Amino acid sequence: NKLNNSNFEFIPYKHIIVDNIFTNDFYQKLLENKIPTECLTALVESGSVGKYYSDKRFILKLSSKLTILSKKHRLFWEEIYQWFNTDFKYLIQKKFDFEKEIDLRLLYSRDFQGYELGPHTDNPSKLFTLLIYLTETNDNYEYGTSIFTPKSDYIKNCEGLKHHNFDNFNIFRNIEYKYNRLFGFLKSDNSFHGVLPIKKDFVSSEVLPVNNEDIINFLTSNFFNPSSNCFDKILDPSPLFFSISSTISSPKAALYNN
Repeated sequence: NKLNNSNFEFIPYKHIIVDNIFTNDFYQKLLENKIPTECLTALVESGSVGKYYSDKRFILKLSSKLTILSKKHRLFWEEIYQWFNTDFKYLIQKKFDFEKEIDLRLLYSRDFQGYELGPHTDNPSKLFTLLIYLTETNDNYEYGTSIFTPKSDYIKNCEGLKHHNFDNFNIFRNIEYKYNRLFGFLKSDNSFHGVLPIKKDFVSSEVLPVNNEDIINFLTSNFFNPSSNCFDKILDPSPLFFSISSTISSPKAALYNN
């Protein structure tokens, strides 16, 4: 499948980009079942980030009881969560060559105009992160996640407990926000990444979007501390994603392209 046949890149740190990760039919079902904004909560109000975090990112933890969703959406995303936490989790473990079972979290997220995220390497409790962009077109490609490298006179490594200023970094590459794309990387002391300010009046989803970017965000805790917790208008570039840190188990035929 696409994931197994894709190669890692190692500069400036280990990461992978996979286009057309799912079949078109499955990806369209994700788009058709995007979660309404009124069912999402500002990440800054969740207690998992500091009070100075942007108030333009809205999320739903797919591991929680999804009673806020309509029956149609709840049944769909419960099934998706189960599949990601079983079949897809197995593929991830195999691809990244993890010897021990990983703990996955799945987060559905949507970013609005004004969202930005300074360069950072991720919380030390994380082992890796995967993002699946959810967008119907490639019109807002510039609003993806960026890989950064520190400028020569700045720190070269960071444990992950700080978000840095953009001025101290060079953009190594922008992982463009494109249809049916996966971006993933291993957490390290130099895995600097972030999101440049979203200036356009649209929504982005990293898993899903009208004028919005949605994203499916897979996060995992490290092996030794798996339990660590270290606008009504939808715009097309604001990112929407969901993040998994558990397993998914309903086998689905032809979810991945060969």
